[in-house]
This record gives sequence, C-alpha cells and structure tokens, in this order.
Amino acid sequence: MDRLRDNLRTVVFGIEDSLVSTTGVITGLIAAGTSKSTLLAAGLITIVVESTSMGAGEFISNDDSKAKDKDALLKGCLMLAAYFITGLWVMVPLFIGITNNVIIISFTFVSLFVLGWWRGKVLNGNRLKYAVKTVLISGIACAFGIAVGLTFR
Repeated sequence: MDRLRDNLRTVVFGIEDSLVSTTGVITGLIAAGTSKSTLLAAGLITIVVESTSMGAGEFISNDDSKAKDKDALLKGCLMLAAYFITGLWVMVPLFIGITNNVIIISFTFVSLFVLGWWRGKVLNGNRLKYAVKTVLISGIACAFGIAVGLTFR
C-alpha cells in the first residue's frame, strides 16, 4: 500500500486527465456532428498521443538525478498505462455504438466519482468529499469540449 501511495499522484493524474480529455474530445466532436468513424479515430489518436506524451512528461519531470532514474521510469510507465487504459475505458460506449453525449458524460462522471472515492479510501479521507470534488472540478473541464464542439455545428 505504501508503494501505491508513493505513486498515487501520478496514477490519479493519468486517470483523471484521460477521463476528461478523451471525453472532452469525443463529446465535442459529437456536438459538432462528426461521423462515428471520425469519432473512433479521433478518440484513439487522442489516447495514443496523450498517453505517450503524458508518460514522457512524467518521466522527464522526475528524472533530475541518477538516483531517481528508476523511480522516474516507473512514474512515466504508470502515467502512460493509467492514461491509455482509462482512455480505452472512456471509448467503451463508442465501441458498442453509443454516440449520445448524455450517456457518455454520465459514464465518465460515474468513473470520476469512483476515482475520487478510491482516492479518498487510499488517503483515509472523506471518500464522498473526494468523489464529489473530483466530479465537479473535472466536469467543468468536460463542458469546455462540448462548448467548443457546439460552435462548429
């Protein structure tokens, strides 16, 4: 559990960023009236590019001494994996043919709630407070994707 706590920030950041970014791209494109094949391509491109970039950024930002090389590599890999796996999770509704923004956003908000709840559990904090805070703050970011998409409709 100590190892998990040591890397909690990286994992939470990767999961939250993937939930919000991938959902923002998908829902924005749906709001703009984009085709399903373009949605799938854009979602997968977002996941691959962002997970790689976030993993590299996490590695670079933690690789400031020879003694920290191993930890930096672990953090980079954790970020990449957290972002990539979560991005695919966000795409599940699209993979099964759902392109309704309300359903996709609800799916994401439930996932954000679970993330916040889990974070509260790991930190021995108020789980509900962490869950609600995660949904509210991240939900605002998701709304920007829809707003931008609607400007192109």
